[in-house]
Amino acid sequence: MKKEDGSYWEALVRITRLFDRYDKYTLDEKSRESLEKWNPEDLPERIEVTDEILDRGCQRITDGVFPKLEPRKSEKVERERRILLAPLYKYAAVAAVLLITAFSVIYFGDIGKGSKKEPVANNEGSNNMIILSAEDGIRHATLPDGTSLSINKGSKVSYDEQAFNRKKREVWIEGEAYFDVARNPEKLFIIHNENLQTVVRGTSFNVKAYEELSEMSIAVRTGKVEVQENDRIIATLTPNRQLVYAKSDGSVHESTISWEDAGAWMDSRLVLQNAGIDEFLLRVRQLYDIEIILDNDVLRNERVVVSFEKNAGFAQVMDMVCLLYNVKYKKISPERVTIYR
Repeated sequence: MKKEDGSYWEALVRITRLFDRYDKYTLDEKSRESLEKWNPEDLPERIEVTDEILDRGCQRITDGVFPKLEPRKSEKVERERRILLAPLYKYAAVAAVLLITAFSVIYFGDIGKGSKKEPVANNEGSNNMIILSAEDGIRHATLPDGTSLSINKGSKVSYDEQAFNRKKREVWIEGEAYFDVARNPEKLFIIHNENLQTVVRGTSFNVKAYEELSEMSIAVRTGKVEVQENDRIIATLTPNRQLVYAKSDGSVHESTISWEDAGAWMDSRLVLQNAGIDEFLLRVRQLYDIEIILDNDVLRNERVVVSFEKNAGFAQVMDMVCLLYNVKYKKISPERVTIYR
């Protein structure tokens, strides 16, 4: 599938879900109002839409969206709603075009914000993939089997909507999430992150698998977790046990940890136990929206051990780190600082 085609399909699925929620009265009031008042024909000049692209968008909407909006004709209320929806049909085609541009957020930025559990279509692999992403902060969600998630900022969890919870329950993670898996001995729950698989039937645990970090980890809160590497079992973890997997050489280290420390991010606390400097930079960015620059790669080879209470200020964190590691820091801008010696 070409990238362009994937973008069109992603747009189509997103529009379909949006109008489907509108049609079923599951869209929150603010989002419904935004949708009903929105006129996508008022395009800003900087968005150039050719007739060919518009025609393709209209055809995809005709084939994929309208069937979703087909009312149950036997019900009077549905006929009335069809009249209300009719003016929106033509907007859907334009919306499909807009969604494949970088400016789509202008039009859809407010729609769906009332519910942070609104899934977004994924155009990687199966067309049935649902992505639960956390962009602005920690997000809480519930999967179709009743499993609850807390997804850390800048992370996402995806699953195949049609295949999930049939013979097994599979999800894919990028970043970090806490899983409280609904117990079902008959259906394995499998979390994929790169070449590792975390296999459970009903338990709670944290998975950390950021692309920018050199290590991945699984920390268990309750129950038992089986960790596999390319379908080979490499560890079986029990409560307050953690596995750290090095991406560079595939080495594995198990240790006893405090669950409160492993799950500190859910309570907005900064707790690092023998972490690489890249994880420290990541946690600061997540908590304070501040980027740290390392001058001359200072601290690059250090392992960081720090623990702060909830609501600790940025200055408090930096003062302690500078004291512990004999460095200094200065602000470059409100959103950037540099650490130097």
